[in-house]
Amino acid sequence: MKRYLLLLLPLLLMTSCGESLFDTYKNFAGDGEIRYVGKVSDLTVSPGWQRILLDWKNSDDPIIDKMEVKWVVDDKRDSVFLPVGTTSYVIGNLTQGNNYEVTVCSVDKEGRESLPTTTYVRPYNQDHEAVLAFNRVVARSFFLHNHLLLTFNGWDSNIKDAYLTYRTKSNGEEKKVQLTEEVVDGLHLDLPDVDATKPVSVYREGYIEGCEDLITFAPINLETEPLFNSEFKQEMKRQFGYDVTIPESFYSQCEQLDLDWKINDFADLLYFPKLKKLYLGKNRHVRPEMVDDKEVGQSQVTDVELSDWVLAKLHELNGLEVYRYDKHFSTLTKESYVKDMGHSPEPDVTLISMKGAKVTVMPEESQELIQLGWSSHPEYLVDGNENTSWKPYVQNASTTYTIDVELPADHTVKGMRLVQSYYGASEAAMRALCPAQIRVYKSVDGGYFPVATNLEDTNIGNSTGEVNYISFAKAERIKYVRIVVTTPMYFKNFQVSLAEIGLY
Repeated sequence: MKRYLLLLLPLLLMTSCGESLFDTYKNFAGDGEIRYVGKVSDLTVSPGWQRILLDWKNSDDPIIDKMEVKWVVDDKRDSVFLPVGTTSYVIGNLTQGNNYEVTVCSVDKEGRESLPTTTYVRPYNQDHEAVLAFNRVVARSFFLHNHLLLTFNGWDSNIKDAYLTYRTKSNGEEKKVQLTEEVVDGLHLDLPDVDATKPVSVYREGYIEGCEDLITFAPINLETEPLFNSEFKQEMKRQFGYDVTIPESFYSQCEQLDLDWKINDFADLLYFPKLKKLYLGKNRHVRPEMVDDKEVGQSQVTDVELSDWVLAKLHELNGLEVYRYDKHFSTLTKESYVKDMGHSPEPDVTLISMKGAKVTVMPEESQELIQLGWSSHPEYLVDGNENTSWKPYVQNASTTYTIDVELPADHTVKGMRLVQSYYGASEAAMRALCPAQIRVYKSVDGGYFPVATNLEDTNIGNSTGEVNYISFAKAERIKYVRIVVTTPMYFKNFQVSLAEIGLY
């Protein structure tokens, strides 16, 4: 009996220490033991350009005859047998853009496979989001009077090579412009004598993080049709009502334009081949004491360097003259074609008499405040006195007020003159009550109130005492006007104030 125990002990010790020396795998079925071929270990995969790179460690199992690599994407399958001892393989020519299921296993002479070692990986190709997001080098392109005007994204250390090709307008010669780090970091470029009817293409080579392959990206053909940015499109909608697209009949023929509000840059003006006059801040009527206030008294452009270049090119190619009012867009470089016009007078309009107009505000003043003698004085909005203001009681939460003005009789109305409350230097903190945005509606019968302006949310100048002229989308005979305004934050509370509502 002891002899049998001694023979059994080494077998128990072998079992307790894990697998055999040959890394074999066993199962027990009804007919006895099933032995699997030794499996591979430490499988690693790296995505490459339209390929997958695999490395692994082999088992020492002597019955292994060959290695098999399998891959599956969507409903397509493929595989390859490799000589025994192979520890790496490259799956190439992978144009599918989805994840690949990759499996490596050992195979013996009878074709029996080891347990599979499987992983998932997605190779890089033209549809991969990292490829699509790679630096396009050229940010925007504008074709103006046979000039190609380019703005750049800035250089990227992953770019290996970049260049642009085009044909000249004068003789059709093909040109190549090397886009070096120095050129691209210059942020913009003017190429003359470019034929906009022929393709202009940008070529790039570079590396993507996590991929060791040098990638030749698909060429980018520059658009010849204008691609206005959303901010500029909103401004054109506010002024002219252009909703989805700005029509060619407008931008190709426009000779003068007004820009009154904060804007990122002036680049979209390069789509205007006949633009001769640009008025900056002409339609903001700021009190003289607020002209130097950079926070609310001045409209500014964010990208000054780009905007200076745009104005210089438009002056050179279009003969553009710029007329700047008060100190709006004050950070622009002073040039001979930028003329300071001083204070802008209010437009000459005929105001409608508001005598007898009825003003209703919702939500109403609380009865508790009324009993304490408080009044927001909504009647001050139509009293013709800009030194009086409607000012509801301070709130501890943001509140939206609806102000309805009913005229004694219907009138044809083209727009609204809205005056911010004036607070002098001794009440400077109260200037926070001036709202920067309102909504304006109009009605014939007081029942249906469509939006009166081209944009539902209308930005207004909110420097203290500033006068705003808000054009309606169309002149119409109406009897009611509705203003919706939300309280700005005032310290840790919320309160709003307006001085005067007029119609013209």
